[in-house]
Amino acid sequence: SVTRVEIYDRLSKAADAFAEKLWAGSKNSDSVAYAKWAPLAKKLRENIPGITLRRRPESKGQFLISYDFEDGAVKDKSGNGYDGKLNNGAKVIDAGEGHGKAVQLSADSFITTPLESIAYPYAVGMWVKPNGEQKANAVLLESGDGRLLISNSTSQSVTFEQDGNIYNTQIVLPPNTWSHIAFSADGTKTSVFFNMRRQAIVQYFNPRWDQLRNETMLMTAPINSIGSKSGNSVDGLVDGFFVLDRASYGGEMAFLGKHYANALP
Repeated sequence: SVTRVEIYDRLSKAADAFAEKLWAGSKNSDSVAYAKWAPLAKKLRENIPGITLRRRPESKGQFLISYDFEDGAVKDKSGNGYDGKLNNGAKVIDAGEGHGKAVQLSADSFITTPLESIAYPYAVGMWVKPNGEQKANAVLLESGDGRLLISNSTSQSVTFEQDGNIYNTQIVLPPNTWSHIAFSADGTKTSVFFNMRRQAIVQYFNPRWDQLRNETMLMTAPINSIGSKSGNSVDGLVDGFFVLDRASYGGEMAFLGKHYANALP
């Protein structure tokens, strides 16, 4: 099982070269020098609206997005200018408990960002304090490429949903308690961190008779909204949302979580 974004990443560059050979053939008179062809192919591959599945946003540094909400708005502190927007009653409040300011979400409210998703390598994390009552399949993060759910219809654990498939992490966010949830993809696997410690690797079960085993998944991180635009957001508080344009690991994840809160759980 692979996602459509991963398939695009694997095949797009090869398809460029294959297509050029189909058009030009082997005649020297029709061939194009690589130095001339490569930038044209890259521009075409990355910029055709509605066709490209490239999910690598531009960034000036390692942080792609950094929202701490301390200025009372969704201001991007990464230096990239990817400011977010509060929608449908989402509001910044004084959260206390070492978190300073945080955003209060209801089932109908959400935060939007200017970005859609990010493909590996990346790391995404946030603090969450869910209220006791949540709708089924309540959304933590969402984009056109998939969703990160606080639970699914059959389990209370955090779940990835992409391309119509669900991937259960076995991690449960306790109600009325601050928890840090993060995930990171490095090109071979997607690791999931709970309270800054890696607790799971996203897997799927290969049902082929000659396989019959769990295999790792590379998830595309949905970062277009915190909560859901369709009225099924997580109900509670969120704080310290960040996106790195590289993978991250346990020791660093603890540092990143601490950066957005004065008290660890």
